[in-house]
Amino acid sequence: MPCICQIDESARLGTLKLSGRIAIDDLTQALTELYTHPRWQPDYLSLWDARGITELIISPNDVEAFLIQSAPLRSRIGPGRTAIVAPRDLDNITARLFMHRTAHPQRERKVFIRMEPALEWLLEASAE
Repeated sequence: MPCICQIDESARLGTLKLSGRIAIDDLTQALTELYTHPRWQPDYLSLWDARGITELIISPNDVEAFLIQSAPLRSRIGPGRTAIVAPRDLDNITARLFMHRTAHPQRERKVFIRMEPALEWLLEASAE
């Protein structure tokens, strides 16, 4: 799978780095890998790094399928913040669509074009 999952317990941060061709199954697998990771805690911050995506393969029907497949993970995601870094227009718009359709009342989520503002926003939360 074109995804690397890392958990930094000292920073209370889970990171997913996506690269290459990404389809809906890759996103579902990445979500599952991060939020079911043995070291993941529901109040950790999460960072989705989509800067390495070269092709996003998603159809309108995939959004609904993703919602259904990701629903059981809601309790594992927990409160906190999730930053998504997606510099390509298509990836950025798709991230915003998925974020809007998968509203999570306890977790703040934001999509960024660059990594630096995303990290600043996440670190701001960890300082609170």
